[in-house]
Amino acid sequence: MEPFLRVILGGVGLIAVLLGMRHAARLLTRERLAQPGDFQEAPRRADEQSGLSAWLLRAGLRGPNAIRRFLIALGLCVVLGACVGLLLSHLDAGQMLALWTADVPGGFGDVFVPMLMASPWLAFVFVACMPWLWVRRARRRRVESIERDLPVVLELLATLGEAGFGLDAGLRRVLEVQDARRPLAQELRHFQQDALAGIPRTTALRRLSSRIELTSVSILVSALLQAEQVGAALAETLRSQAQDLWSRRREDALTRAQALPAKLAFPLVLCFLPALFVITLGPILVEFVQLAESVSGRAT
Repeated sequence: MEPFLRVILGGVGLIAVLLGMRHAARLLTRERLAQPGDFQEAPRRADEQSGLSAWLLRAGLRGPNAIRRFLIALGLCVVLGACVGLLLSHLDAGQMLALWTADVPGGFGDVFVPMLMASPWLAFVFVACMPWLWVRRARRRRVESIERDLPVVLELLATLGEAGFGLDAGLRRVLEVQDARRPLAQELRHFQQDALAGIPRTTALRRLSSRIELTSVSILVSALLQAEQVGAALAETLRSQAQDLWSRRREDALTRAQALPAKLAFPLVLCFLPALFVITLGPILVEFVQLAESVSGRAT
């Protein structure tokens, strides 16, 4: 009955961890950006807030309760991680896995024994770091979305500028056709709110750059500020920035394509070649063993 009880306890612990992580994710998801119809005060610059607030702001988690919800989720995951670690220690999961890997031929399982013995601590660290990993993933997805939408928005603004629209009027027309849930559209609406609140355009652009903290956006803001200071044509500046972004995206895609064979080498060697050797050399080895047994039997 003891193995059966261990399986039950492990299943109950896993369900508790999944429910706790789901609750922590809900706590973090509630602090999303305001909807386009909710004309609230735009977030302050990231450098005007504390480190944790700026980090959450750049990940899209903003609001009066963002820090509190993140700390609650972090504390909840720390408690869950401690429970999982204690449960694994009580079940002797590390020793059980070490015994299973000891049967691996060639002594390869001995390499993983220290890591398996430390599995309770590893589980604690993994579960406790889930809020941090979730925010980091949200930040990465937000950056990818902004980089994907920025060249298209700049092309539209440049076209409207060539048609005689100003920056504010063109931005208003572009945002009417953009998905309100996209991060770039949300940040541009906050820029509009700053402009409607009477904040100078240069200050609003700097606040936009500090909220996003992305290299392409920083270059765009610097180009717009310089164009406004020297009196250059806004449409030409936006068009050149859009072309530069398209060329950088093309170069990045070529770089990733060239690095793909090197990245595929390790999975191929680890997963494909052993199976290929087993399929091609397996029958030969079996026939060789049978031949050796028959020869040894005749000799005796």
